[in-house]
Amino acid sequence: MAGTTLRVDLPTLMSRDIALLPMNMVRRHVPAEVFDRLLRDLTDGRLTVRTTALPFARMAEAVETRRKGRGRGSIAVLM
Repeated sequence: MAGTTLRVDLPTLMSRDIALLPMNMVRRHVPAEVFDRLLRDLTDGRLTVRTTALPFARMAEAVETRRKGRGRGSIAVLM
């Protein structure tokens, strides 16, 4: 991520049931046995993560996709 500022119209964002979540997993403690099981499931194909990633320039499309319920899984906006 470049820079320290992001301008978003919060009322619109919040009315669309969209959340801005931190992605710093370094601070989150996951027990080793849970991490190992999840990693095995992911590696063996028993766990899949559905994410649609769009560049920041396509934020309006991401919001519209979420608003209309067309996205599968998570929609991530890359900055």
